[in-house]
Order: sequence, then C-alpha cells, then structure tokens
Amino acid sequence: MDDAGGHQRQLTALGGESTHPDISPDGKRVAFCGNKSTKEGDTRDIWVIGVDGKNLVQLTNTPTEDDCDPAWSPDGSKILLRAIMAAPRSCGSST
Repeated sequence: MDDAGGHQRQLTALGGESTHPDISPDGKRVAFCGNKSTKEGDTRDIWVIGVDGKNLVQLTNTPTEDDCDPAWSPDGSKILLRAIMAAPRSCGSST
C-alpha cells in the first residue's frame, strides 16, 4: 500500500488468517501473526515477510500458545509479542 492507502496487495498466502501487521522501522519487513489453517482451535504464530512479499520466515512455532500483536523494537533488532497459553486439555475422567 502506498502512503495514501492505495495500491493495496496481499503479501501472504498462509491458508489461514494473517493479522496485526507491524512494519519494521526501516520499512523493509512486516511482522504479523497468522496460521496455516482455518481449523477451530488452531493457534497463531509470529511471521516476518519482506514488503515485496518475499522471504517469508516463521519466527515462532508454539502449538500450545497463541502468539500475536508483534511490535518491532525501535532499532528493528527485536520483536515483542503477546503469547497466550491455551487451556490445558482434559485427558478424560478417572473412575
């Protein structure tokens, strides 16, 4: 997208959702949260992609956490994120 909000184009094609983008301070990369599936209960991870749509990198792989809300550090060397632990799954009841 340009400065006026025009010329929008999709950068990702994970298969699931891609949300909460944050552009790096140098304007060359976008951090976002997303997943590869639309299945109920799937968690999101943090990804980074170039603004040209190339060099997609998965930064987190946490099946028991929902990682989202990435935010670049001012110098672009780190990404802060929010991780929410999934509720423990029941193994059944004892009798």
